[in-house]
Amino acid sequence: MMSYYIYKLKFLTPVRFGRSSAGTGLAQSSVSCHADTFFSALCQEWASVFGRRGFEELIEAVRYGQFLLSDLCPWSGLELYLPKPALPPLFQRDAYGEEKSNKKLLKKLEYIPASRFLEYLDFLREGVDLPWLAEEDSFACEHLVYRASVGRDAETLPYPVSAHCFREDSGLYFILHAAEEWRDKLDYVIESLGVSGIGGKRSSGLGKFELYDDSFEVGLYDSDCILEELLKENGIFYMSLSVLAPARDDLDIIKGGQSYYTLVKRTGFVASPAYAAAPLKRKPVVMLAAGSCFEGKPQGRLLDVSDQGGHAVYRYGKGLYLGVKV
Repeated sequence: MMSYYIYKLKFLTPVRFGRSSAGTGLAQSSVSCHADTFFSALCQEWASVFGRRGFEELIEAVRYGQFLLSDLCPWSGLELYLPKPALPPLFQRDAYGEEKSNKKLLKKLEYIPASRFLEYLDFLREGVDLPWLAEEDSFACEHLVYRASVGRDAETLPYPVSAHCFREDSGLYFILHAAEEWRDKLDYVIESLGVSGIGGKRSSGLGKFELYDDSFEVGLYDSDCILEELLKENGIFYMSLSVLAPARDDLDIIKGGQSYYTLVKRTGFVASPAYAAAPLKRKPVVMLAAGSCFEGKPQGRLLDVSDQGGHAVYRYGKGLYLGVKV
């Protein structure tokens, strides 16, 4: 039987996740991590711990929807944060054509406390006030670390690298939807992965973490009790909690009904030394971002984005959803 489990990561060093928008370079970073980025790191560690056969079992489980992951989203204290739904407000505008909220704050909003997610849906439906909207999220702060670029016969030049430092009682979490046996294996791999780290600039010591607490099934605290209800909700819409690579059969759901989604381009290099002697880029793909909403549940797929390398390179694009009633 498949259940939902929460993994809360506490970072011991600053962590860097690149932004998806083109041209941002190293001087900007994201506070969160897409599921496909995390899955890539997980695959390398999984193969190291369980060998080739164990790795192939993981890939098969993902392919057939028996091992599903969310994006890594922020947590602070007992509060879990959810992506902002891509749904537009449904309430009527006033006589001046202005929405009943602060547009700038809404545009800036990326994550919503799970305990206030239903309030946000009420806002989308009726335009109710959201007094907490002006509260500043306090789970992390961004800072620049300077590194030196040393070239042959060239002047040494400093360059900035953006990373995020999480506060003492904050970090990132993800949801696993799988049977108990997969949770036991993942617990072991996560402990090992925390030593090597995730994200960019790991060679500089970034991205190291530990489990804040043992993984647990949803429904233990107030925040994830609400999350549990949403995960099991039969909604009018279903909001994706991870980046999605639609399969051909999913297009009927996405194009056949009302769908609200954001596109995100995914690129990057392959880190595996067995893939090529020098770093090679993966095939770029365009995916649907977490927060995208559909009238059904597109299953998504696992992509092979290898390009002339020594082995397959998998990009995670399976769907994990919560129900949304607006």
